[in-house]
Amino acid sequence: MSLITSFYSGVADLVIKRPAQVLLIMALLFLASFAVIGNLSMESGASIYLSKDDPSMRWYNIYTDKFSTEKIVVLYISAPKPLDHTLISDLLIFEKELSRIPGVEGVETVSDAILLTHGGTIPATNEEIALAFSTLPDAD
Repeated sequence: MSLITSFYSGVADLVIKRPAQVLLIMALLFLASFAVIGNLSMESGASIYLSKDDPSMRWYNIYTDKFSTEKIVVLYISAPKPLDHTLISDLLIFEKELSRIPGVEGVETVSDAILLTHGGTIPATNEEIALAFSTLPDAD
């Protein structure tokens, strides 16, 4: 008989011979687990995964220092032609609708950046939109 088989046979024999005691021990272990759960702590956050010298961590720290007291939601909209005239116009409408929600302090879209570079108006063609977008400074 193997070691595993003999172990499980012994456990089975114990459960059959003394079910009340086994149930009591299992209940006590279950209750004891609640006491242990209270001492567990969950570590989360970017500092666990990234070192302090990582460029991503530096940007994350700048971001959290600037916006840590504010609630921010970032919506990512994927489109086949992100600089399409229709999409830019729809983003402006979407921006106005979002800003009407109570508690929303501000909404920014790529349309705002294009409006700023094009004198406050949406360019008439997709080519003009691409040109206005290309004049924006790089993030880095």
